[in-house]
Amino acid sequence: MKLVEVRGGAQSSSTNYFLAGALPCLLLFAFESECQRRNLSHLACLVLLISLTFDAFLQATISLHGSMDRSTDIYSIPTIGRSTNAAVGSLLIIAGSPEAVYPEGNSSGPDYDGFTTYPSLGLVSAIFNGLDDSSAAQQDRVDSSCKTGNCTWPVFASAAICGTCNDVSKYISKDRVYGYPSSQPQPPNVVANESYTSFDLPYCSIKNADGGYLPDSSADPSPVPNSILTVNVTTDYLESLTFSDANTTFLIFIMMKADPNYINGSAAWEESTPSATECGLSMCVNAYNSTIQSGSLIEEKVASWQNRESDSWLLTDGYGEKYEWWDETYPSFSDCYNLFRSDLQLSIPPTDSARGLGIDTGERFNITQGTIASIQDWIVTWGFGVVDSLCDFGTPALIAYPTNAESAHPLAEVLYNSANLNGTFAGLSSSLTNYIRDSSTTKVQGDTQQYVIKFKVRWAFLTVPALHILGGITYVLAIVWQTKNSGLPVWKTRVIPSLAFGLNAAAQDQLRSGLGDLDLASHSIRRKMMITFDTTGDRPQLRLSESLGHDEESVKKHLNWIRRKVN
Repeated sequence: MKLVEVRGGAQSSSTNYFLAGALPCLLLFAFESECQRRNLSHLACLVLLISLTFDAFLQATISLHGSMDRSTDIYSIPTIGRSTNAAVGSLLIIAGSPEAVYPEGNSSGPDYDGFTTYPSLGLVSAIFNGLDDSSAAQQDRVDSSCKTGNCTWPVFASAAICGTCNDVSKYISKDRVYGYPSSQPQPPNVVANESYTSFDLPYCSIKNADGGYLPDSSADPSPVPNSILTVNVTTDYLESLTFSDANTTFLIFIMMKADPNYINGSAAWEESTPSATECGLSMCVNAYNSTIQSGSLIEEKVASWQNRESDSWLLTDGYGEKYEWWDETYPSFSDCYNLFRSDLQLSIPPTDSARGLGIDTGERFNITQGTIASIQDWIVTWGFGVVDSLCDFGTPALIAYPTNAESAHPLAEVLYNSANLNGTFAGLSSSLTNYIRDSSTTKVQGDTQQYVIKFKVRWAFLTVPALHILGGITYVLAIVWQTKNSGLPVWKTRVIPSLAFGLNAAAQDQLRSGLGDLDLASHSIRRKMMITFDTTGDRPQLRLSESLGHDEESVKKHLNWIRRKVN
């Protein structure tokens, strides 16, 4: 510190205190050079250079990163719904005497009590929400609890509803028929019979008058409105085209849509080619991988099974053993015969894929008869306007679009406006599944994730700061040691006192006042004093001289000594 102050004093104060020309400045430079040791100068430069990288290496020593760690707080265990017993609808027995069922080809059948379904408001809301293609409806998620907004769950299984669609256009047949040329209901006051082309499937058809498309006008409705979409439904998977072996499918829709070339007027009806799609809703077991990230639930269906247990969905007690053949003959979920049955049971086959997910393959999933019948009856009654049971093959529950006063069916409009029937039925099945899971008291516990900030010390980067600190300490100790050996007191803040105490004893006494303080305020004293450089002693030393002049030999002697030191 002293040497640095000496250098600063030489740069800023020499002209104020030493006004005797070049000689005093040269003497001061020589004094400074002599007082510094070469090794200390090198050390000072090294410490100064290291200090330029001190902050960078110090900041690099400690790295900061965050990670999601499992929380051990027992009061913040996250939960999410799953269902092992789907029961979201009720059956109400109709008062009266039991009736007998006489299936086709049999002269006798079991007696049964009639019942009606009673769906909950939540179930009805789930159906409407599932058929809504808006973005708000598609954001519907199953209820979950996660205090931190970041949670994970192990893969788990739950009773669910699955929706699937298949193209059945290849089954369409084309016929020339005579009668009312429309799939729309015939108004009672309209008589229009003619030959026309009908495109048919086993339980659906689409009919229009031959020729081009004539859009209906609300101001002047046509007596024979055209149909560009027809829909029918069945609750018996044995009647379907592509779900006849899907023994957990309980509701099947079939849609026939007119050829786009017919709709835009570029093709006549008899020359067009309609398309057909069959979609089914089935009871199933889904495996889910669920996580919540930043408060948003992300759920992935990783597996799905439709494995029906053979000892389920059987007639309950009271029908008699002689009617066991009924279960084998009529295994479907058709609501033609209101017979009370046991719960439908689904299981997970013990495959390697199921075991790999860590799922219990011995678990059973129950679906009550009230759940299945409530969904069937509500959709059939609301969507198709059918009140009676769908007992006849090819039941006349067909609805058409465009809708009109004679045929106002909002379901037909929903299906016509659907850009993707697979997506529509996937949304319907997902909404129903979420309601079933939310209604269950069974919850899956998971792990709460907390964002933890972690500090990592990279010890190698501490080398440079440590060298800087060590070098600085060494330099200061060396300066203190040198100053102590020189016999001079240490001054930390001012340059002039250092210069003053660097003089010999006589000069120091002359610069001090009676109180021991420096007294350089007098301009006359500063102007008349002359500093000389004495090299005759053990070490170079400044001296004060009262003389305003100096001999030429003394000057040459000092200059030669300075040149040797500098070089």
